[in-house]
Amino acid sequence: MKKHLSFFILLLVMIITQTKAQTFDTINPAATPGAFDMSASPQWARDLRRGSIVAFGSFPFTFFFTTFFMDTSRLITHDFDQRYAPWPFKPAGAIDMTRDQQLMSIGIAAASSIAIALIDHFIVRHNRSRQSQDIRIIEPAPPMIIRTPIVPVELYPDEPPLHETINESIDEAIEIIEQETEIIESDD
Repeated sequence: MKKHLSFFILLLVMIITQTKAQTFDTINPAATPGAFDMSASPQWARDLRRGSIVAFGSFPFTFFFTTFFMDTSRLITHDFDQRYAPWPFKPAGAIDMTRDQQLMSIGIAAASSIAIALIDHFIVRHNRSRQSQDIRIIEPAPPMIIRTPIVPVELYPDEPPLHETINESIDEAIEIIEQETEIIESDD
């Protein structure tokens, strides 16, 4: 009875101190971590981080497919003996891969993951260079804004439709610009 009582008191003290440790009276903004931001990092560090994420993210898939194909090749080389069947088709008492085969499948999966990360890196790098070339090609031009009120045709049946009025306004603006450019060229 005494052991139970002491255990209960110890448990109660532990629970009270644990809950007290988790509550905050005041929140210190310096103590709370901020969001992870890589925008201040150099481009090579961001590329390296993306590559590691892609490599580690693709490793489970490459490992699964590598072991499946290794087991399939073992099945073929052992004259389709069911004891060497790949994972979903393995019967009870199946023969496992040897340590060398396991290490080989891990190595092939790791190399495949790194290859996928490198391919992703070159694709992203190519897209980034194309984007920077597109930005350099586009020349800024002054915006051409033409404002025309939208008026229902039923109110003004004698006037032409709106699209004809807009086209005429654009043609007039182009003529004025051409006349001004001719005047400027003749002054030179």
